[in-house]
Amino acid sequence: MKIAITDIYGKLYENDKIFDLNACNIGENLLAPVIELKNRLEKEGHEYHTLDMYSWDEIDKVIFQEVPDSIYTLASCKNKAKCILKYLLRKDRLYKAVKILKPKDRILLLMEPPAVARRSYDKKNHRFFGKILTWDDDLVDGRKYIKFFYPQPVPDKRVYLDFSEKKDLVMICGNKTSDHPDELYSARKKMIEYFEDKKYGFDLYGFGWESENYKNYKGSVKKKLITLSKYKYSICFENQHNVNGYITEKIFDCFFSNCVPVYWGAENIAEYIPNDTFIDWRQFSSIDEMIEFLKKIDEKEYDKYLDNIEKFLNSGKFYDYFSIEAYIRNMKKVILTS
Repeated sequence: MKIAITDIYGKLYENDKIFDLNACNIGENLLAPVIELKNRLEKEGHEYHTLDMYSWDEIDKVIFQEVPDSIYTLASCKNKAKCILKYLLRKDRLYKAVKILKPKDRILLLMEPPAVARRSYDKKNHRFFGKILTWDDDLVDGRKYIKFFYPQPVPDKRVYLDFSEKKDLVMICGNKTSDHPDELYSARKKMIEYFEDKKYGFDLYGFGWESENYKNYKGSVKKKLITLSKYKYSICFENQHNVNGYITEKIFDCFFSNCVPVYWGAENIAEYIPNDTFIDWRQFSSIDEMIEFLKKIDEKEYDKYLDNIEKFLNSGKFYDYFSIEAYIRNMKKVILTS
């Protein structure tokens, strides 16, 4: 079987770059699961490449990461006119897939939340796909909508620093915006601005902040896990809240770095990750209250968080939901089942 994958990020991952570990610089090992899936499929005699590596007449199945621009998915006449031109230039991939492949051979993978990829959550666009993999618990029905967990590669080496060696608080994130009512980009920015005139130790890392002139900004990071390991706590806000099941690598980066996350994101986070492994931001009425809470945690209590994190990472729950093996098992079941 010849299997293709395509996404909404232009040429970033084309030419099989999605299978290159170094092609993604916003985290560590984020592409390791898809690379391992390719290896497993090829061992079983299948081919797995980015869509641009095939001609349409040889593709058996195609996976779309998010709903793309298409004559089918854009409402305005102006945008439709643009897409007609794209189609004439053979760039409307969804149009081609609908014309050539049966619904069962068109798979949609929803990884971003509505705050990032709103078009992907317009149900009118879901009719073009036979199967949809999604983190969204409110969509999952076990038939067309299949539960997807972000796979979490466990690093070969982890850094352990003593409580006394660690700085207080860090946040690693990009400078982004969204007009979605449940976005958390603005909450991150409020956190950053709060600490601009406070003495409590806080450092900011990430891309896109250079022009903001924040005094706590320390630049971008090359080794996210090593940077996180130098801090006791990390502000760990997902891209969106008020959703169920949206749990990304952000909280796991903290776990793998032995850094305790202050988490805000999935409303039902405790269904998947024990609530004694993180500090739930929702319990605080203000940043001041959070700081007072963190100040009262001594080394013994802090180490309990780390022990609970370790227990979870070695548990069946982590393996069944978030391991690469679980991801491969789930993806192969959807891709290879007729």
